[in-house]
Amino acid sequence: MNSQETPASLNEACQRFSRFLQQNDYPEQIVWVEQADLVWDQRHLCVCVRERPTQIAWDHASQRYEEGIRNGNGVLLLAFSQLGETSVAAVILPKDDDAAQRHLIPRSGLKLSAATKKLSARRFTNRLTWLIQSARNRTASRLFWDEYLGCP
Repeated sequence: MNSQETPASLNEACQRFSRFLQQNDYPEQIVWVEQADLVWDQRHLCVCVRERPTQIAWDHASQRYEEGIRNGNGVLLLAFSQLGETSVAAVILPKDDDAAQRHLIPRSGLKLSAATKKLSARRFTNRLTWLIQSARNRTASRLFWDEYLGCP
């Protein structure tokens, strides 16, 4: 596979993404998140990440990646924070060709990106604490996902 070919699976894309992360001062290990895993805590200006089993997070990210390859609008792998020795990243799918163009995602291709300023993050392992934070910050979290991460 040359550098221009789009990897067929997230596993292949992760090899490229891990090298990219290392070159941009992020850890090579990745924790994959989706909207339901994040809470934007405005008071502490940080992202709160719900802890999930690694395999479940991987399966969801793989499914989203495959969906993005199938729909033809491209895929963005975006790292935006760090938890210990892992990068916090999401698989972003533009909703249409216009959104892909705005985010400079190649049609039917892959774009790798990492925030130049990493957002601070906290990991939540207690389910009750997570539910309270989610309810308290629901609107801000949706705005964070839609506006900062550019996800419809």
